[in-house]
Amino acid sequence: MPDSTKIRSRKVWRKEGYHVLNAEFFVQIGGGRKVKQDLFGMIDLVALPLPGSESAAVVFIQVTSWAHVPTRRRKILNETTGKGQWEVPLRDLASSLLRGGSLVLVEGWRKKGTVWERRQHWFTEEELSG
Repeated sequence: MPDSTKIRSRKVWRKEGYHVLNAEFFVQIGGGRKVKQDLFGMIDLVALPLPGSESAAVVFIQVTSWAHVPTRRRKILNETTGKGQWEVPLRDLASSLLRGGSLVLVEGWRKKGTVWERRQHWFTEEELSG
């Protein structure tokens, strides 16, 4: 996803009272090449509530375009991360985050005319256990 959507999300979450941290990192692979890796294979940003904030929950965010929100939702529900004995369904990771008191969100952006619009899908334990 273009960095502009991630930057946009960071700015909005900061305005909403959160510290926002980048959760993507680079992993070196064969031939000295580097590839970008999401935290847990699905998270781009982590939003931590500021002291005194109304919310106490940490928010784990997958950022994408407006049109790809359903695709990223399906990815979390149906795909795995890791290989071999370390392979884990993304759904299980997201469920663990929710059970720990955090929130998991897919957030998409589009520009309609001169206005940016945000679309969000908040995961629930019911959805992840289904």
